[in-house]
Amino acid sequence: MKIPCLAIAFSFLCSFGVSAQIGIVGSFQTFKAGDWEKLILQDLPNQSGLYPIYGYGIGIDYWFRLKKRRIEFTPELSYSHLDGSFDGITAKHDLLSFFFFTNVYPFDLASDCDCPVWSKEGNFFSRGFFLQLAPGASYLHSDTSEKDIFPDAGNNLILGGAIGAGLDLGLSDFLTVTPVARFYFYPKATWDNTAAPGNADTNIQQFFAGLKISFRWDRGKGFRR
Repeated sequence: MKIPCLAIAFSFLCSFGVSAQIGIVGSFQTFKAGDWEKLILQDLPNQSGLYPIYGYGIGIDYWFRLKKRRIEFTPELSYSHLDGSFDGITAKHDLLSFFFFTNVYPFDLASDCDCPVWSKEGNFFSRGFFLQLAPGASYLHSDTSEKDIFPDAGNNLILGGAIGAGLDLGLSDFLTVTPVARFYFYPKATWDNTAAPGNADTNIQQFFAGLKISFRWDRGKGFRR
């Protein structure tokens, strides 16, 4: 169900513009929710050890940029799955996310070349290094084996932001590989249907280490050479 959704989004994004660049992102991720951890482990002597949990993510993005400055935009749709266990207690989280990334190339900001990294002159680091910032939202599905506190799975829309940095490594005019690291933060995420007194709110932090492969082409001319 999730993979077809990504495929539909990919086809939709491909319909924009005369030239386009599509990226496919794979990642390793962590997930930490400190207040949920205290609730889940409240009957244990040690109320830490379940989080952070670990998992993977996959996403697609579409690229466009400003004409006169090296500021680029990559709206991204992604899916992540994370799970973990501690002392026989399990927790798992699935996220379907949309983030609108703005990438700023501080060492190449004045560049007006609308071309892949491989086509640019100069040092590869100054051409390819960028900082990124994004607002976004995720549909979060959460579940745990500790049913006394969370008898039902939680399904919530959570708002957050991300910061990160990456390095574009152009292999050709057609293909670019980009290692990227990010930190995601969601304030006051809620887990509905809890048996705990009060609101089961927590701040969620995620660390992300990923690799993106970007493909660029000109519509009507096929893949760019």
